[in-house]
Amino acid sequence: AIMSREQLERSTDVFPLRYLDMQRHHVMLHGPEQAIASLDISWEHLRLRLEQRLRSFHMHLIHLLPTLHANPEAFQNFLDHQLGMFWPCLSTILFLQDADWWIAARRALIDQSAARLEGVSREVLLDLLALRQRRLEPSNAAHVHEIASGWYATLEHLITLVDELADPGAMPDGDTLPTAD
Repeated sequence: AIMSREQLERSTDVFPLRYLDMQRHHVMLHGPEQAIASLDISWEHLRLRLEQRLRSFHMHLIHLLPTLHANPEAFQNFLDHQLGMFWPCLSTILFLQDADWWIAARRALIDQSAARLEGVSREVLLDLLALRQRRLEPSNAAHVHEIASGWYATLEHLITLVDELADPGAMPDGDTLPTAD
């Protein structure tokens, strides 16, 4: 998509997760090199968007869990469409805690999340990744329900964590995240 600098700046409140992701591990192919890297992303916009995304996953699972025994394929479909957006949420939570690094590799992200975020199960995250990559064949509907329930509990914990993140005054530069170097 082609956007002017003004359009980029005016949309940081709407796409803070996407722009932070782009700042942390994407390369500008055309246009001014600093067009994305120099965008100021509000800490509160990022926190709110992150909480909204996590709550959206949570609400979808609330509706999906009761039907999994009869239709375990529905969870696979959900993962196919939604899991790719979950990983940047985990990275963002870790980033907001440290404000100076970003994890993109799935295995490293899973390991760091389980190690640093109380209540996040490495096994649940690995099962989600394996299901999405078709490396795990759920043995039965109860197994799928167990994995989905584990993700549901993880989401509940992450929502609480994000909701209680320190206020923007704790960020090094006030309420704006540091730009990528």
